[in-house]
Amino acid sequence: MTVSYRYTRADYVQASLLMAGRPLSRRLLDVAVYFGLMLAAAVAVLVYHGEELSVLAEAVGIITWWGWVLIFAGAAFLFAPEYFITWPIAAATFKSLSVAGSMVHVQLEDAAIGTQTENPDTQSTVAWSAIKAVKENQHGLFLALSKREALLLPRRAFAGDADYQAAAALARRRAGGEV
Repeated sequence: MTVSYRYTRADYVQASLLMAGRPLSRRLLDVAVYFGLMLAAAVAVLVYHGEELSVLAEAVGIITWWGWVLIFAGAAFLFAPEYFITWPIAAATFKSLSVAGSMVHVQLEDAAIGTQTENPDTQSTVAWSAIKAVKENQHGLFLALSKREALLLPRRAFAGDADYQAAAALARRRAGGEV
């Protein structure tokens, strides 16, 4: 099965986001630790000053609206850093890629995966054993070669959903180890 598509900025950003993403449990743990540290800092201030808990309530009452914005922005940053860091970096660096804006042709066979772009020097063959994980989101299928590299198969490259599902099944069946 051969699929062809033009490699766009959106493709690169989606692949980067998927590769940088963390499990939901890790995100929730990070936010819980963040708020726990904030609470511990507030209690430490109270203990240091020998005040009662009413002082904390008074302190919370005097935090301005922008203070609350900063507190919750910090939590949002911890919960989804890829949208604050990965997305802008991927979008900005896209033009530096050799395949930026090129037509990409990917041939999925039982033996291996062949890739080629408009540049004849970028032809390669990847053994299925080199695929460490098969990741998927609403934009397409990502065949992870490492924690930072993946082959992209966007949904739009397939003639229909049946072809996409067949490629996903082949990839899951043939992929190698874990990332």
